[in-house]
Amino acid sequence: MINKFSSYLQILQLKWPVAAMLFVVLSAGLPPAQADVPTGRVSLRQEQLAPHFLRQDGLQYRNYALRLYNNYPNHTFPYVETPKSYYNNMGNHLVRGFDVWQWSERRGTGEKYASTLLTDQGIFEVGFDNVVVGKDSFGDWGYSLIVGDGLIARLSPLVLSKTDFNGARLDVLTPWLQGTLVGSRIEKPIKQINPIAVDETSFIDPPRVAYHADASVMMLGGRLQSQLGGLTLGLNGANVHIFDSTADDGNSLRGIVHPRQLLIDYLLIRFQDDSPSDGQGGPIVEEVRVIIDGEVRNDLKAFPVVNRTGVETQVGTTSLRTGAFRAIIYNKPSGARGGGFQAAKEPFYYNRGKIPLYADYIYRLQHEAGIDVSKITNVEGLLSVFQARNADERQQVSGTDELVYVIDLSREQDMHEVQIEALVSNDYRIDEAMVRRFQPKAADLTKEYTSSFWRTAARAKGNVQDGSNLKWVRFAIGEDTGLSTYSADLHLTLAGLEVTGEYARSALYSRFAARTEDKTAYNDAPANRRNGSAYFLNAVRWFGKTRVGGEYFSMNPDFQTSMRSYQPLSFLCCYQGVYGGMINETLFWDLLQDNEDGDNYPDRNPGEILGSPMARYGDDRTGVLIGQDEDNDGISDTDKNANLVADHTEPFLIFNALPNTYVYGLDRNNNDEPDHREDDLDFDMPYDHDLRGFHLFGSRDLSQNLSLSLGRYDVEQIAGGGRNRSTYALLTYVHKNLRGDNRLFFENHLRKVEDNIVDEYMAPREKAVIANTQTGNRVNFSTGSRINQIRPDLLWYRDSYVNESYLDVRFTPLSRLKLSQQLRLRFNWQQQGEITPGIFQRGRRLDHSTVVSRAEYSFNWGRVEFTPQFKFMMRRLTDREFKQDLISEYRTIPILRARLPILKRTSLAIGIQGMGPFPYRLKNDANSQLSTKQWTSFASLTNRSDYFGYELYTILGLRKDRLKYDDKLQKQREYDDISLFVNTMIGFTQFGRLL
Repeated sequence: MINKFSSYLQILQLKWPVAAMLFVVLSAGLPPAQADVPTGRVSLRQEQLAPHFLRQDGLQYRNYALRLYNNYPNHTFPYVETPKSYYNNMGNHLVRGFDVWQWSERRGTGEKYASTLLTDQGIFEVGFDNVVVGKDSFGDWGYSLIVGDGLIARLSPLVLSKTDFNGARLDVLTPWLQGTLVGSRIEKPIKQINPIAVDETSFIDPPRVAYHADASVMMLGGRLQSQLGGLTLGLNGANVHIFDSTADDGNSLRGIVHPRQLLIDYLLIRFQDDSPSDGQGGPIVEEVRVIIDGEVRNDLKAFPVVNRTGVETQVGTTSLRTGAFRAIIYNKPSGARGGGFQAAKEPFYYNRGKIPLYADYIYRLQHEAGIDVSKITNVEGLLSVFQARNADERQQVSGTDELVYVIDLSREQDMHEVQIEALVSNDYRIDEAMVRRFQPKAADLTKEYTSSFWRTAARAKGNVQDGSNLKWVRFAIGEDTGLSTYSADLHLTLAGLEVTGEYARSALYSRFAARTEDKTAYNDAPANRRNGSAYFLNAVRWFGKTRVGGEYFSMNPDFQTSMRSYQPLSFLCCYQGVYGGMINETLFWDLLQDNEDGDNYPDRNPGEILGSPMARYGDDRTGVLIGQDEDNDGISDTDKNANLVADHTEPFLIFNALPNTYVYGLDRNNNDEPDHREDDLDFDMPYDHDLRGFHLFGSRDLSQNLSLSLGRYDVEQIAGGGRNRSTYALLTYVHKNLRGDNRLFFENHLRKVEDNIVDEYMAPREKAVIANTQTGNRVNFSTGSRINQIRPDLLWYRDSYVNESYLDVRFTPLSRLKLSQQLRLRFNWQQQGEITPGIFQRGRRLDHSTVVSRAEYSFNWGRVEFTPQFKFMMRRLTDREFKQDLISEYRTIPILRARLPILKRTSLAIGIQGMGPFPYRLKNDANSQLSTKQWTSFASLTNRSDYFGYELYTILGLRKDRLKYDDKLQKQREYDDISLFVNTMIGFTQFGRLL
């Protein structure tokens, strides 16, 4: 051993470089001193030795037999990318993680697409359900910062109320004040299918989506509230405006004209009778003048054309072979440019204006000037439908006639402000529309130009018909750029007194699409402002068993809660998001939404394009279900299976469901739709727009169950000229000591009514029939979520005495027997005479009655549980003067249900609706073509299983449906079907079973 050691020393002395190298190599083969150093890190010793090697070590082997296995950081749901380190603006390290949501607004010289929204859908949408919240507090102080899609943003009834607010919300609480700030770049806030690369650096692959914009729309709002004992005071403000993030100036809350806005070549000014139903006293127009940049331009003539409301276009081509004329439909939503999805969004545009027949007007004037327009118009129809008038003569129209003045601005190279001045009298309504050049070298005017919607510029107050209100009316022409609303509100509760009120103002800003030397100069146009106001005050005072109260309100027609903005077609045609293909390249931004059922979805919204995974088709995706959850289970009583089909049209579900025509409720606006279920398509203001008036009432409890109310309300339209006056007495009896589901309710409503205000509403549509894929059931169905249609107000209460009685009895005489009876009877004595000048009403009595009877009994025969049911429905509307039934129908619905448990988790169910000679019978005496007989039967095998904490139901079923019409001419609508279906569903135990 000693000899060997001596030889090693000799080697080191003679050949130390070789020995040193051998030593290092042998040492490198030994295990490292710290074997558990994580992958990717090096020890101090390794760091010192590494420079001596050309070799680069890769990841090393690890044995996970006793160690926990750690997956890659980007393989953990919902994270799908490698985390990165984040630092604050001071360079301090914050966290290692992921982007969730970002909103950035930059303003400065040379900016490009300086407004940015960034959303990591893989985390924000899936992991956080589109909402993240940061909060902190100390004592009575605290705050919450909320970022998300579909946030609730309600500040006050007249300033801001939204349920799909996309953006950020800050709530602050102090011992003296509470406050809220909200902000959103509301244009393009929700995800798009394919992100758009606006430049080389902005494209980010999914799941992260970036929305870069130069011009867009922003919404801001805030509220301050202070509570002093029983008094709560609030200040509110909201704003929506168009901005250009790349502009050096002009980005105020008043907004700007959209940079891609088209120049205006023609103006259309329309005069209409503001009370067309009386057929007289329409507007008298003495003169129309154009004012450009403050100078009256007498050289610019306004040429008048008259037509009736609702006429069809006469622009099109005539077949040389057949001579048939084929119109070019350019003023309808389905024919507008923008991607072909307009029909699905039409409810969003209801009552916001129509597209004028601008090409017909221009062609009519060209023909009058001697230009041949026969190749593109039906000249005979053009001359008969559109009548050219003398521009130098006084004009008058009444009823449904429209007087349209056409003003040609195409030769004006310099315009910064345009105003219209009209000398007008009587009951007038003035609308304006702007015609823009879209394709300068197009084949015809329908393709060369596009037009804005008609928009009201001025209205006469009341219904003046004697010319006493003759005056010059001046208004500015322009595109909306911004809208601000602000208000003060209070709520007082003190010693039996409760007072609630709010006063609000609005300012709608607009600018003309200015041009200098025939080039855009939008920022040179001055801002115009249109102000409006609205207010209400409610008060109630309690005196033991007596209550007295009143309300006074005024919703001025100039009070605005909606702003429209132009959307460039060149952008929309490629954009795969919520606003692709909007009608007429126009969007409306609402501070107050129409959301009467109070769910997560507005009743009207822009909607997403067809094919989008969250498509809403321009309205409420869950249906507008107002006042239809009496059992408070969160599910509509008229759509228990949530398939967007009314239950009263579906077999078996019909037993517990009723259409609104059978439902009783107070009807203050007298359109025969119960107020608590009415979908009126108006914004959710405390009172309808263009109304003012008062309501006084008193009520006293006569006993524990009986109360009497007396009242008087007088409401008038500020500009429309209509009126709704009523004096009423309401006697109510409610038995409050019944057990279980028993109920006894009676009410009698006696009133004197004078109502000539038109109140349209949405009502269920029951038309197309298809098969439901979940149940094999034939049901009524309509494309989209709103299975409704617009119903007119027939004005049957313009001068009437009305008495309506309603009885609702539900009782259980035996433990397994349930009976219910609902009776309604309304008498409407219409008074004979002149209601308003030119409108006469004949005296008659209209009787309306409904009957709903139900019986249900359950019993067992061995292991089988039987439940026979029977329902009877009858509705009748009779004109007693002519002894004629306007509506007369009844339904008899026999149902038999049976259920047999086969195994512990499996049961057999059989259902029959209509049995042999006793079908589900609909007998319509007023329209025999609708009388039918229907038989429906099914058998299903149901399995219930526990699956990872869920309840899993699997149903195998067989169904047979048969429908026959009494009228042999309706035979093509009959069917006799059989279907087999399999359905699975899963639910949470804590929410109750699904079946």
